[in-house]
Amino acid sequence: MKKKVSKRIFGILGLSILIVCMGILYGCLSQKWTRVIIKTRDNTSVSFFVEKAITLSEREQGLMHRKSLGSNKGMLFLFERPQVVHMWMKDTLIPLDMVFIHKGKVVSIYQNAKPNDLRVISSKVFATAVLEINAGMVKKHHIRVGDTIRF
Repeated sequence: MKKKVSKRIFGILGLSILIVCMGILYGCLSQKWTRVIIKTRDNTSVSFFVEKAITLSEREQGLMHRKSLGSNKGMLFLFERPQVVHMWMKDTLIPLDMVFIHKGKVVSIYQNAKPNDLRVISSKVFATAVLEINAGMVKKHHIRVGDTIRF
């Protein structure tokens, strides 16, 4: 009888630990990914499920060495303070559109950045975030400077 109780306690304890670990993993993943919604002046909305690049090393790595990007996927680069942001395509294998963001608005756009291009791409105005998405998405969804964006 003691063995049955011990097995049951260990089983419940093991299950509890598994549930806690899954919760921690879910919390980590949900903080790493977010949904970005852009409302265009055409009164349409488009959403992207994006990976967040928050730390310096995450921003430096960006989308380097990735061979593909899902159609409504992307990366959101977040900066601590407003600044003129400079990006490049070093070791990036897929063409991208870059949407520069400040105070919930699209403030600048660079379309069709070429893979492995070392040219510096500038926001030219203050930005606190950059959304990188597949090249052609800006045109397809009529995204323009002044559109609202939330994440």
